[in-house]
Amino acid sequence: MKIHVLAFFMLAMAVISGCDDSNSISQGVKFKMKATTSGSQIKPSGRTNGTSYTFEKALVGVRKVEFENDDDDDNGDDFEIEFKGRYVVDLIAGTSNPEFGISQIDPGLYNEIEIELGQFLDGGNSMFVAFTYQPSSGDPVKVEFSTKALLEIEIEDDKGFEMKPDALSNILVLIDLDKLLNSVDLSQANIDNDGVIRINDASNTALAQKIRSNFKNSCESGRDDDDDDDFDDDDD
Repeated sequence: MKIHVLAFFMLAMAVISGCDDSNSISQGVKFKMKATTSGSQIKPSGRTNGTSYTFEKALVGVRKVEFENDDDDDNGDDFEIEFKGRYVVDLIAGTSNPEFGISQIDPGLYNEIEIELGQFLDGGNSMFVAFTYQPSSGDPVKVEFSTKALLEIEIEDDKGFEMKPDALSNILVLIDLDKLLNSVDLSQANIDNDGVIRINDASNTALAQKIRSNFKNSCESGRDDDDDDDFDDDDD
């Protein structure tokens, strides 16, 4: 009798452990953010097709990610998917601390993603990007961009994201760091005594404003159900 009780207890613990394993979840939405470039080099990737920039670090603090559906009802009950917290996202590594995890879903078509940044990085910043810039002549110059602004972006998709019941959907947001620096003339920036160009809310402020205004247009979203850090439509 004792043997039967022990066997039942071990079986019950195995079932509970299996339910707690996040890797076994086969339905819901898994969310990820990662950096990309149009042609410059991201240092940890080992790419060699660099132009004038080599990106070494790119971090954002995220407080909320929300998927919205046009079919929100008139009673004010939102038909949406949310990730809320204090996420520190390493865009180059494509990781988040803590992980975004998997959000449960209401099946349907979602056509907008809203992302709100939070001041969760060192110094109370919401975004930090470090890279080297190669001028037309001379040695490379280190550049650091940071901001405390609570940036918000809305990414709309005409086709939308079809969330199906009993399925796991991988949604990827790519931030193009080259687009982030579009029309930013670093040759006109003030350089600190240690040789670093710092662009933030108190230094080179016009350039900081330009980078902040570029943020929305630097972001794209798509499905990545094969989890290869590229939109599924681009895998062919």
